[in-house]
Amino acid sequence: MTAKSLTPASPPSPFLERLVAIRAQGSAKTQVLREQSSATDVLRSQELVRSYAFLHEVEGLAVALLENIAEELPTRAKIVRTFFDGRYQVVLRLEETLRDGGGELVSRFSRISFLLAPRAHDGRFELEARATVRSRDLPGGRVETAMDAAALTDLDAFLETRVLSFAQHYFEIGEYSHVSEDQPDVSWMADSIDG
Repeated sequence: MTAKSLTPASPPSPFLERLVAIRAQGSAKTQVLREQSSATDVLRSQELVRSYAFLHEVEGLAVALLENIAEELPTRAKIVRTFFDGRYQVVLRLEETLRDGGGELVSRFSRISFLLAPRAHDGRFELEARATVRSRDLPGGRVETAMDAAALTDLDAFLETRVLSFAQHYFEIGEYSHVSEDQPDVSWMADSIDG
């Protein structure tokens, strides 16, 4: 037995009664705050779940379009998912070895990226498109909308427009010709034979 249990219970003093009352009042307030914060936390988590479900749907739309254009490209392209500038990013990237007008080999980089940013606190969604074709930046685009089913149609149209713009710039007949991936570059042999 402990020393505390051996001592007889002392009669409650006004001080102790007051202390117990203060503690009980504090416990009651704490319980109310816990219940309120639990309800708030549940609402916040539901908003987050809804916003990330919406992000997942938009990502699916973007990836489907990027996969379609990747099949049309003469060079192997890679679709990557990552974070950039604090936003979720889906990007199609490719690097090419091309011949310029003078027959020189040059390396060029092309990409189209979509930056996705759900905002759970206000129910809005931001989508930004950026593109580079053969190391030249194209004008970007940005749209902001509510996170609802009707907005998915608008976002799909925006994504499609941006991918088609990228394709139009990419497939324009320009100053470069592709070096075939099937045939190795042997232009150096002509230089060594002549020289």
